[in-house]
Amino acid sequence: IFDVITDIELTNFRRHEYTHIKCEPGEQVIAICGKNGAGKSSIFEAVQLALFGEARNGRGGLDKMVRRGAELEGMEVAVSFTLGEESYRVARRRDSKASSAVLDANGITVVEGVRAVNAAVQELLGTDGAGWRLATYARQKELDVLSKLGDAARSRAIAKLLKLDALTRASTS
Repeated sequence: IFDVITDIELTNFRRHEYTHIKCEPGEQVIAICGKNGAGKSSIFEAVQLALFGEARNGRGGLDKMVRRGAELEGMEVAVSFTLGEESYRVARRRDSKASSAVLDANGITVVEGVRAVNAAVQELLGTDGAGWRLATYARQKELDVLSKLGDAARSRAIAKLLKLDALTRASTS
């Protein structure tokens, strides 16, 4: 979908007062681990919100994502990523029940507004929020089951999880 996520910033998002994850060139993050309730799923959800304007349950419930006690300050999530030679940054903000969004390319604002940014990101990445979730996210329960399977069963389960049969059908049609 994209080359690499370079930065994730969360301000007043769920349990995160401020969290900044920076990925250096050449690094790849393949897992975010931590104790229950540490905010691992919130990081994934923040990336999804930044890129596609969606929470884990769709577009509703954005006010519930604002960290308790930060309702007046509002919340912001931002994701920076590279795609080919271009660097992009998507930032979304929620203040007093109003949402805003900005997409920058190489440090220059190219699109503003929630719907316009949604459309531009989907066009850039070639997928919507549902497609991105399928390609990037595995729940703990799914991973626990995988660890207990033999090699052949694990391969079939991974293919099913990734919906490789649908991908194969699409590429041959």
